[in-house]
Amino acid sequence: MPEGEQFRIGAEVRCAGGEVCGEIRYLDINRDSRTLTHLAVEERGRQGLGRLVPVDDDLHVDATTHQIEFPGTMARFNTLDPSDVTTFVTGTKPRSTA
Repeated sequence: MPEGEQFRIGAEVRCAGGEVCGEIRYLDINRDSRTLTHLAVEERGRQGLGRLVPVDDDLHVDATTHQIEFPGTMARFNTLDPSDVTTFVTGTKPRSTA
């Protein structure tokens, strides 16, 4: 991944072969090193089913068109860790909506 690469929220991410994986919803940044670690990519028209795409040497960004390509298939994309994770502080419970 080239240093200084910019990612735009809402940018399209394609899987290998050109199939659209989804759009960037947010960027996951390591707060200690202040480096980008993952792109949270969500399929178009779906909410809450995003996946964390690792930002590493396998992720391809075309320097001229800024197109982003995940090197795997859509099936592989669907096996990535979910981006929408909820954790509760120890000793607390989720609020009941009933």
